[in-house]
Amino acid sequence: MASSDKYTLETAPAERWLDEWRGLGNIGFVEGTLDELLSSTHPDARLCQEALAAAEIVAAANGKPSDGLEEEFLKKTDRFDEDDVEELLDKASSAIDIIMEDSELRDRWASRPDAEDWVAALRDLQNRLK
Repeated sequence: MASSDKYTLETAPAERWLDEWRGLGNIGFVEGTLDELLSSTHPDARLCQEALAAAEIVAAANGKPSDGLEEEFLKKTDRFDEDDVEELLDKASSAIDIIMEDSELRDRWASRPDAEDWVAALRDLQNRLK
């Protein structure tokens, strides 16, 4: 499992997304998830969690995986084309901006005492996308 659990309230949507991606292993599934979030207004928590899992895959493809990312996922990202990864870096970073600024997931985290930890985890992920 990716370290997406540190910025989700429940890990089930991210885990399901990663399980599906494990079977597919293609970059189009990652891009489709990010595009869905980028085209939505005030995305729901499920979509945000899936997009964060997708962003973790992009960070791994960028050579900056989270410590908790399984080796199996790292091997799959080795097959990604560099130009495709470059395009996804911007999409993943923009998705995180949306999640932090105007999403149901942000709304859920806003009142929690560990909200600052959530923001720090998202900023760490954004830094790994650079």
